[in-house]
Amino acid sequence: MTDDQASLPAESASLRETASLLEGALGRGVDVRSTERIDGGRGVFSEVIRVEFADGLPSLVIKQARTDANGAAAIASGAYQREALAYERILPATPGVRHPAWFGSSRSGDGGISFVLEDLTELRAVNQIDGLDHADVIAIVAELVVLHERWNDGNELADLPVRRDTPSVLSPVGIAAGLAVLDSRWVDRVGPDQRRALHQLVSARERVVSAFVAEGGPTLCHGDPRADNVVFDADGRAVLFDWQQMAVQFGEADLAWLLATSVTPETRRSIEADVVASYALARGQDAATTWQRYRLGMTLPGLSVLFLAQREVDSGTTEQLIATSLGRIGSAVDELGVADLGSEG
Repeated sequence: MTDDQASLPAESASLRETASLLEGALGRGVDVRSTERIDGGRGVFSEVIRVEFADGLPSLVIKQARTDANGAAAIASGAYQREALAYERILPATPGVRHPAWFGSSRSGDGGISFVLEDLTELRAVNQIDGLDHADVIAIVAELVVLHERWNDGNELADLPVRRDTPSVLSPVGIAAGLAVLDSRWVDRVGPDQRRALHQLVSARERVVSAFVAEGGPTLCHGDPRADNVVFDADGRAVLFDWQQMAVQFGEADLAWLLATSVTPETRRSIEADVVASYALARGQDAATTWQRYRLGMTLPGLSVLFLAQREVDSGTTEQLIATSLGRIGSAVDELGVADLGSEG
């Protein structure tokens, strides 16, 4: 920290705190001019702060846990440890996947980790509530293919401290609580067909989750590839961030998450066959098998969204994001017959 920052008045405490955090992460003193929160209130678990410097250095961003129950839940779940693993080990060993440059991290006593990252605010972003188009989805899938191909070796996957077969560890008590909230807090925002489909999935949970866990071909998945976790460069190439939910499971689970959360139901219906076929071709897989695995992958957003439904709503944007997610995922679960999986044949 510079002498100037040491003498800042009391109202500039936040600048001093930011400078101290950056000093710990970067290993050198910095002269912070201004900070601005830039996540638009969309982050359920994290907040992102853009930092500008007085000495002309390029701006950076700090990603850190929110100081509320949602942020505490992210810390308790190990999300920040997984993201540290991504920047410190996984991404350096995954050439070809676009991601923000990482400049260091600062750990706090409560288990939180603040990440100092490249500022990507000049790149094109798509609001998740608005939804991605076909070209953007294909660009994201191209990055996922590189990730999935690189980490499909069982020996390398064995010792990674990430989530595994994620639906199997989702608490039945939490799922039941999510259904109750779905039928109370969200009853006026989510249609009856979508709510019915989620109820049916929960009724079939043990069978469908068993089918998910039994599915072969595991790789390392991003775990949360959705519109709010990606930006696009001038050439249309996707840059993936927010690596907190990495998991070992079949790669089509990432496709299901992307299409369930980040396109409108109308867009999903029109592009999903092409997207899944493109993924199958890129990985040299049978198209019909890949389609079935994609359907099975919908189990994960279908059950996980019931935990999102219970999150604290602190803004209209967060409320709209949750309601939109419930509706989109409920539609996908309904139309793809996810609750019937594991009993077919």
